[in-house]
Amino acid sequence: FQALAFENSELLIKPNPANEIIPRDIHTSFRGVAQLQIVDVTGAIVIKEDINIVSESDSRFLDISKLHSGVYFVRISFESRSKVARMLKK
Repeated sequence: FQALAFENSELLIKPNPANEIIPRDIHTSFRGVAQLQIVDVTGAIVIKEDINIVSESDSRFLDISKLHSGVYFVRISFESRSKVARMLKK
């Protein structure tokens, strides 16, 4: 499964809805440190991590098991750009 990908300037989350662990694959020409945040519907940041992107494809897993069921927003920011996508947690 492809979890997080910058395709045609969009951030895609797969699988969606998600369960406990989602693969976090980032495909981008950007190199450097990006910030990943998962934000709940109240705007609270519930997961935050820095990602060091050193190649065109960066693959890891993201544990979302501690999140309650509901709607979240995944934001990846790098340089002065950011991408946001909606994620449903089962």
